[in-house]
Amino acid sequence: MKFFGGLLMFFVAIVPCVAYGQVVEDVNRDGYVNGGDVTAIYNCMLNDDMTYAATCDVDGDGHVTSVDVAIVYNYLLNHDGTSDRRMSFLHISDTHSVDVTLKPALEILNSDATYSFMVLTGDFLPTETMMQEVLASEKPVFIIPGNHDSWDEGTTANSFGQSGFRQQVLNRLYPNGEVNFGDDVANYFYADVTQNGCTIRVIGLDLYEIETVGSTIKNSVIFSQKQIDWLISVLEDSGDKDGVIILTHNGFGNARSNPRDPNYINEFVSINAYTFFDTYNYFGTGDADMVPSIVEAYMTGENLVDSAFYSGYRLEKINVTTHFDSPRNNFIAHYGGHIHFDVVEYLSWHPRQLMCIVAYGGLGNGGREYNDLIKTDTGEDSYTINASNINFTTHEHKIVRLGSKKKVDGTLRESILFNF
Repeated sequence: MKFFGGLLMFFVAIVPCVAYGQVVEDVNRDGYVNGGDVTAIYNCMLNDDMTYAATCDVDGDGHVTSVDVAIVYNYLLNHDGTSDRRMSFLHISDTHSVDVTLKPALEILNSDATYSFMVLTGDFLPTETMMQEVLASEKPVFIIPGNHDSWDEGTTANSFGQSGFRQQVLNRLYPNGEVNFGDDVANYFYADVTQNGCTIRVIGLDLYEIETVGSTIKNSVIFSQKQIDWLISVLEDSGDKDGVIILTHNGFGNARSNPRDPNYINEFVSINAYTFFDTYNYFGTGDADMVPSIVEAYMTGENLVDSAFYSGYRLEKINVTTHFDSPRNNFIAHYGGHIHFDVVEYLSWHPRQLMCIVAYGGLGNGGREYNDLIKTDTGEDSYTINASNINFTTHEHKIVRLGSKKKVDGTLRESILFNF
């Protein structure tokens, strides 16, 4: 067993995820050949775990033995990974001062070489213990503020306000220029992550520039002209990246403008939200189409010229002009949270832009009747993590649910495949 532990650590620590698809070495059929397949074989051999009994016999001799482990090991050593270019990362949101999702997500991130980084899309509300857990991470964790992080300063535990979030959270996490901020006090940034020869640009937006803009009305999405100009500039410089993702706390649709299509359903849309018109719940009367319109111009090369959008309840006017020199095909998806339940689908009015909303990451269901998950207080069913597995060769985006999968109708939320 001591040798097994060392061997497994060797796999996890230094061998990247190098294979995808139904190869025999992919014992647990998760689309990858890595240390998880070794674990599955040993669990079958030593612990009588029959979960993957049908696939653990890699050499097909009718027995599960150390020979099967050796075959997986040799595959990892000899496969150069050039056939498909891949990168994977984790997505969580809305932890609300509880580490029931944060802690297992960090453990998975730092123990599995499959994953390059993690994103947390707002309403972090971290305790000091949670901050220390993130600070101890060996891999990047990118965090943006949610409405509770920014608007509730002094009224909700662990809420810091706009500039406070920058000082107490982001400046502590990235003290040495690991991310590129667009402002001295606001919370928008970009960072590039490279692994196995692939680079993803992570763009984090600050939907609550309440101090920068001088807004006094709570729970309104408010951008500054400076942030929007910065976003356009960053995208103009992103064409050479393998992939681009954008982090926001809220999604982009609401009942006033660009709602989701309630007739469209999939396994990653909450079954209680099939007919929920206002799914993304974009705060305020501002135009929820501003960021998606900029991304659409980036993807198509059809530039916006002096297009007027409005931000926040006060309807501050923002002028948008883009200068993209050609269409780009490297935009992967928008990532968000806020609504406390799962909705992963293409925007109905921009059908090539994927919106990935992950369910509430705190205890229980988050007080939203639209959450269709059966969540426990402890164990695997207590946390909600989406793993994004990106294949840059085929432009496929596979999302796999880690943690709570059971839905109220008895079905499971397991995985789904999109294109980008």
